[in-house]
Amino acid sequence: MTTPQPVRLVLQAATLASDGEYLHVGYGNPVRIMDFARGVIQASGLVVNRDIEINVVGSRPGEKLHEQLWDEEATVTATQFPEAFRVYASADRLVPGLTGWAQINGRDSLSIPGQVALDCEYLERQSLAFDLKILTLTLYRTIKCGGISH
Repeated sequence: MTTPQPVRLVLQAATLASDGEYLHVGYGNPVRIMDFARGVIQASGLVVNRDIEINVVGSRPGEKLHEQLWDEEATVTATQFPEAFRVYASADRLVPGLTGWAQINGRDSLSIPGQVALDCEYLERQSLAFDLKILTLTLYRTIKCGGISH
């Protein structure tokens, strides 16, 4: 990521923020650490494995391969900027049924944009009938053990 990109993300987030909100800005696609290391070495004018050797030692005990940025109860909604999401983490802002709709549709296996899309769908379709549908599907899948991984 070049310097203008994070500056643009911060300025976009600043236009969206209001009191008590948490905004998450994405920094693009993940980069393999080996590609990053090679790029830094080459950008320094050095040659990989001639001037600087790269040794792979593996992961350390307790090392995370993925960082969870908010808890499962958080409400995540899209903004007008594709790389910025609003995150409502407090339980009093959580709309009943919202996490249930996402969970019914495989929240744990979805990307963040996929989770946001389900949360937005719930907000658009929010009604007593839709909440009853979520509860019915939850009961059915629990009894049938469908889609339960743990």
